[in-house]
Amino acid sequence: MDFHGIIVYEIIENGHSLKGVYTNTQLNNEHQIMNEVVKKTSPEDGIIGVYSCRFIEKDKKAYMGELEIKKINEVYECLWKVEDDNRTLVDTFKGIGLKTGNNYLSVSYWYL
Repeated sequence: MDFHGIIVYEIIENGHSLKGVYTNTQLNNEHQIMNEVVKKTSPEDGIIGVYSCRFIEKDKKAYMGELEIKKINEVYECLWKVEDDNRTLVDTFKGIGLKTGNNYLSVSYWYL
């Protein structure tokens, strides 16, 4: 697995929505995302559950996707599936995250 980048999610509405800012450390920074909007589609309380995502990359192309968050002890495991306009799977990433403060979740993602 290759490292993809880090997203810091702001936890909003007790985990029913997240707002993410993404960065990566690759020289070409091809996947720069300034803002990702994530809305929960499953009924769990807190940030555990399945979310619908929408984000725009620096090339101004919009993408949809799905984010699933599970908790194992104090670590959050994330599976981020990215789809194009036709809802075709483009990429899948696995992430491990920790809560930072009360309102933030920092996740490191790798390509699957």
